[in-house]
Amino acid sequence: MRQNARNSTKPAAATAGTAASAPLPSGSVLSQHGELITELIDLAVAAGPKPDSRVPELAGLIKVLGEEIRQRVTSGCAELENVGAGLDSVLTLADMQSERSEDAYGMYCLLKLLKQQLDKATGQLRQVL
Repeated sequence: MRQNARNSTKPAAATAGTAASAPLPSGSVLSQHGELITELIDLAVAAGPKPDSRVPELAGLIKVLGEEIRQRVTSGCAELENVGAGLDSVLTLADMQSERSEDAYGMYCLLKLLKQQLDKATGQLRQVL
């Protein structure tokens, strides 16, 4: 997403001249996507058999935002999985030290819980895809 001004956010593809040039709602990409879908449905229902001229434009913006959401979630999951792999290495070291030290065992237990939470959150994000 490209930040043009403090409160003006457009998806990179829309600013590059694809889909449409209509202003997007402010907020997160996911909320923009939902707002555009709602607006598209309202326009389609109100127009009846003759579609409003903005319907194709909104449909294009929805497609662009949907792809941006998918790319961001995919990228975020990959980064979280990299963090998880690093945490696995730290867990292995803490496990080896836990046999010698009570403090190391406490650290191992805490890190193990954090790793489980990270894995659960990553799995939930993957389900969005």
